[in-house]
Amino acid sequence: MMYYSPMALTGNGASDDPMLTYLDKSYTFDSAYTSITAAEIKPDGTKIYVASITRDKVFQFSMSPAWDIESISFDSKEFVISEGQSCRTLNFSSDGTKMYIGDSTLDGVFQYGLSVAWDVSTASYASKSLDASTEFTGLQGSYFKQDGTTLYLCGDGGAINNETHQYSLSTPWDISTASYSSKKLDGSSEIDSPCHGVTFTSDGLVLYLFNNADKRVYKYELTSAWDLATATYSGRSYPQGDNINSAQDVFFGASEETMFLLSINKIFEYRVE
Repeated sequence: MMYYSPMALTGNGASDDPMLTYLDKSYTFDSAYTSITAAEIKPDGTKIYVASITRDKVFQFSMSPAWDIESISFDSKEFVISEGQSCRTLNFSSDGTKMYIGDSTLDGVFQYGLSVAWDVSTASYASKSLDASTEFTGLQGSYFKQDGTTLYLCGDGGAINNETHQYSLSTPWDISTASYSSKKLDGSSEIDSPCHGVTFTSDGLVLYLFNNADKRVYKYELTSAWDLATATYSGRSYPQGDNINSAQDVFFGASEETMFLLSINKIFEYRVE
């Protein structure tokens, strides 16, 4: 396996040690799945799902071996999105029976039920949604806490063009019970454009934001787990350079030692330092 030399970070408050190392592993999606804006991997690493903003569809793929993005193959299963106009985010419940799609035009999140877990061809709209238009003028990224009680959304906040907001769900995984927690992260001091991806470590103490304009991953630390109001910039960010032509999403692999970054039509694998 060939490894790219880590890039030393300077400026922008960043430390001089690398945060991510590209593992020379990637997968380019066929032109049939154009303009991919979000992705989600099944917890066992055997499936990956991507959302296309131009096709208004969610496509399902398999990976064998698990977590090997170079082995991605289409399952010939897809779901047509009829709610919203510009799909930007994609999430699933931990058991795969619910799917969530965020829309950047309506600034809302829509919930779907899957009659067969993890099979997007069995999805149907659950007539449940969250209106986040009070907080956003351009929703771009989303992340669910593992127990389904907390949702984090990032994007353009209007007056501040890079915000991440926190929502509480009184019934886990039921988006209709979500309410704004009045907690947010203002990342505009570090990032001058909306982020397109957000993810957390499993203990809720580290947050990563993936920015499209400068193609960097930014690291934030929380003094209280899962409490966005306690997040501060760590001083570390990682430039993607020519690997990423349009940053869209970020998520972990089998462990938190591996991170995947999604471009508009390609996914890359990195080692977290």
